[in-house]
Amino acid sequence: VNGKQIGQATFSCPFEFTNSDSYFVEMLNNFLGKAALVFLLIAIGCGYYMSGKIAKPLRKVITQTREIEKGDYDTKLDVRSNTTEISELINSVNTLGQTLKAQQQYQKRLARDYAHEIRTPLAAIQSNLEGMIDGVLDTTNERLESCRAEILRLGRMIAQIDKIVEINENKIILHKVNFDLRELIVQSSKAFDKQLMDKQIRMELELPELLVHADKDRIGQVFVNLFSNAIKYTDSGGMITVSGSQTADKVRVTMRDTGAGISSEALPHIFE
Repeated sequence: VNGKQIGQATFSCPFEFTNSDSYFVEMLNNFLGKAALVFLLIAIGCGYYMSGKIAKPLRKVITQTREIEKGDYDTKLDVRSNTTEISELINSVNTLGQTLKAQQQYQKRLARDYAHEIRTPLAAIQSNLEGMIDGVLDTTNERLESCRAEILRLGRMIAQIDKIVEINENKIILHKVNFDLRELIVQSSKAFDKQLMDKQIRMELELPELLVHADKDRIGQVFVNLFSNAIKYTDSGGMITVSGSQTADKVRVTMRDTGAGISSEALPHIFE
């Protein structure tokens, strides 16, 4: 302007770098390459560390599941993890072991209980029949009918063994009918005449008419077991008393004996 230079413009082809531009790009590429290599190494290290943190509890979970497969339900995984999903997996495996142990104990108890349910009336029938054969007990129609009723009930129980899955799933079907509970109790007690005589135990039945709507076989099982236990745990010369009462909507039957009674530790488990 007016012969004085105030600026200079340099023109080049599009995307054509000058020496300074090329140098800058080369430096930038070198820096980015080195940075990428450093971050790659850091990522590999972090991945290795994290995989170890994840794999260690998972290996213990695998070992524990193999122990559960062998039947060891008592050992618990004592592993802590900051990963929510792994913590939930550990808790699930521990819970699985306890659940399987409870199921195994339940099945064993179920087998023992079923054996007891069959063995008790069989022993009573055998004792009564032996008493009649030996002439110790009079062979009356009433006693024979009591034995027959127990045999029929046993037959129905054995027929239900194939329904054990239903019992496991608590799907027992009750077949309720109207009947006099007093007659059932008297009939059930007759099966134990020989055992009462052998131990010199007196039994008194103070029962009015007790009309109920219930499953006769199931209630019969209850009283057979009650009589059996009362005789078993009552000393010679003792006494068993059975009484009953009825209101508009309820029937109460009470069985008392002069035996040792049930320990306080066992009381909470009676109805299992």
